[in-house]
Amino acid sequence: MYDYFNKTGNKLNLFVAANANVNGKLSYNTIMKKDITPSKKILYLFSGGYKPGMELLKSVGADTFDKIYLVDIWMGNASVSDFYTKLSRENKGKVEYYYTSFGANNNTARNAISETVSKSVSNNKNDHMDTNNDAIEALMKYI
Repeated sequence: MYDYFNKTGNKLNLFVAANANVNGKLSYNTIMKKDITPSKKILYLFSGGYKPGMELLKSVGADTFDKIYLVDIWMGNASVSDFYTKLSRENKGKVEYYYTSFGANNNTARNAISETVSKSVSNNKNDHMDTNNDAIEALMKYI
């Protein structure tokens, strides 16, 4: 992920998970104990980040974040797709969605989210990793 976020320079304090199996709630709580006062809180979830993202959002809620980027997240089962579809529906202006035709592993959820949120971008190369370039470009305009 650092290869994509290097484009942001020193404009962000980044906390990147080691893998998709980290405990989202525990990781967030650890970060919040640091002496950091962010001007904006942004949650960026790519691919397998759906799992720690769900743990975190169930614990602290979407209101904690100024913006939530869903970047080709996996939604291959009903509990995950229902969660992220509901999150997007209830936070239309806060959630941005960047996706491919296959990354969600759930066409119904992908379409529902892309049609619901205020900003959704289908990657023109249909390249899973390249969705990060789309999202980072938008992130740079946001910050």
